[in-house]
Amino acid sequence: MQNKSVDINQVINLLNHLVEDPEAYVSVKFMKKSKNIINEPQMSMDLKRSILKMQLPYIEKELTSNALVKYEPLGCMDNEIEIVDVKDIIPIESATETVINYLSETSEKKFDWGSVDYYVVCVEKNEEKIKLYRQFPKLKKLRKGLFLQFFMDELVQMTSDFIGLDENVDILEWHGRFIVFNHIALERIFGYKDIFQQNTVKALSIIRDKDIFADMEMFEQDCLRNTRIMKRLTSIVLKDRLKLFFDNYDKVPEIVKENNLKIDFDEAGKIVYRDKSELYRITNLIADAYFKSLLLDRLGVAKLEGDVEE
Repeated sequence: MQNKSVDINQVINLLNHLVEDPEAYVSVKFMKKSKNIINEPQMSMDLKRSILKMQLPYIEKELTSNALVKYEPLGCMDNEIEIVDVKDIIPIESATETVINYLSETSEKKFDWGSVDYYVVCVEKNEEKIKLYRQFPKLKKLRKGLFLQFFMDELVQMTSDFIGLDENVDILEWHGRFIVFNHIALERIFGYKDIFQQNTVKALSIIRDKDIFADMEMFEQDCLRNTRIMKRLTSIVLKDRLKLFFDNYDKVPEIVKENNLKIDFDEAGKIVYRDKSELYRITNLIADAYFKSLLLDRLGVAKLEGDVEE
């Protein structure tokens, strides 16, 4: 994944300009990712702009108070936000899939707001376009009771569906890049778990070809059942750490012994994988994630790339 730098001030200035520009077009769409359904209900332009203006302070705060770093499948450090190319998250074949326009005002079947996954606020003019993604808040329903509202100084029962939108933004899209404010939202909105699985299968295929396991089958199955491990293996693939591991494999048994990592080898020097308790130790070893403290000679694990500075 390669990312060009983004001018944060340019993004902020552009957003502020578009919000105040009467010729800029604003849309708000609600998405059901599982069925490729979009609902774009009728809304006044004033209301759409109000939603956008509500989100602006949050965006400015996030962009100006956090460091912008390259996307890392395992997550990022505090006070960091991530950037990643859109094409690395949404494959071209997925982006060209047919999407059903499901308009609640014209459809005979009532739109199910409870199944909405996320919504997108888009502002655009000429060649400039910014999209803001937010996971849809799931409002808890009362088992028994009434929803009430004030109308003309009178408390009355609400007889129609209602939704709530807040000021937060999970992802900002601009010029072919995602700026990610909420790491987990990227996975949930775009189903990025599928990418983790693809990279895990790729990593496991390479590991199998190197023939370093006495029995690979159980290790493969356990890796593909563990999302955290799939993220680790995705990170390993993207950083080309497998080559580093295999180039130095002759050192691995001694490293394991010196640090009491509880990983066994057979007589041929192959890793003997017995159960899931060894999964993290082995993948951390492949990722070269172990380090030792200088004072107490303690063994630690760098969960993220930025946890240990070289």
